[in-house]
Amino acid sequence: MPSIGVALGYGAAFYLLSLTLEELPIGVVYATWAALGIIGVAGIGVVVFDEPVDLAGLFGIGLIVGGVYCINVVSQMSAH
Repeated sequence: MPSIGVALGYGAAFYLLSLTLEELPIGVVYATWAALGIIGVAGIGVVVFDEPVDLAGLFGIGLIVGGVYCINVVSQMSAH
């Protein structure tokens, strides 16, 4: 039964992604989508599976957040 929940979650995520693509450029949307996925999975790994957190990992996540910030706020890519 968890597989049904996963399938429904993926379906909802891709539907919402398609709605977002109607309003924003694909580069911005994909960068944000990928960053949220990476950060979310890393967070789940720490909370649920007790994976260790180290400075290098936090630095890498910070770079991801910084990159998404640059694309969304600083770059002209977000001009639509």
